[in-house]
Amino acid sequence: MRRRPSLRPMAAIALTLMFTAAGCSPPAQEKHAVEYRQNPNPGQAYRITMRLDNPPGPFGSMVALAQYDVTETQCLPPPRENHGHKWPVPTEDVPIELTRVSDHEYTGIVYVDRMLDEDYYGRGVCHWQLIKARVHLKATGSAKGETLFIPGIPGAKIIGAQAETTFFARKVYPGVADAELDEFVDMGVTDRARIGPAIGDDDLFSVTFTSSGEAP
Repeated sequence: MRRRPSLRPMAAIALTLMFTAAGCSPPAQEKHAVEYRQNPNPGQAYRITMRLDNPPGPFGSMVALAQYDVTETQCLPPPRENHGHKWPVPTEDVPIELTRVSDHEYTGIVYVDRMLDEDYYGRGVCHWQLIKARVHLKATGSAKGETLFIPGIPGAKIIGAQAETTFFARKVYPGVADAELDEFVDMGVTDRARIGPAIGDDDLFSVTFTSSGEAP
């Protein structure tokens, strides 16, 4: 006599499909997904100037960004709400409008208070900090294998009306020989001594950011 198959596995499958169709509880991070808001009326403005010295050629693609992070994590949900892991630090990149003032010089305004300090997670106000301003440079921005140069200046130097110079090798412009790479990222170095005397100044180009302090 053949035994009838148990209905329990089939019932379990049916229940699983039912809950899936109805919508399961989303992961913890999705529950707490928020939209960080920009300050519509920022007031702490700083003017920065970017100068390219001995550039290897034109940069047809130039994207300037200001990075803001929430540096105090007390406002974030506890790890138990993210499967035991710490929550990622909230970070936002806000475009900076650059104005060309000469062949190799550009200027723009960075706002320290561009992001709104708010209670995004119901655990207290999240305070944003200006981490740095940076510019993404490419020869054209459309060719495979082009080098992405990323010079920048820390937020503390912007506020302190200081400068930051980053050095790059000219030989990786406009790109690298490995055609398998969509792009080669070069962050450069800010200490010329790290490059060593074997590489001369003619083999390098530099990008200098200068902050003139608070803008009117």
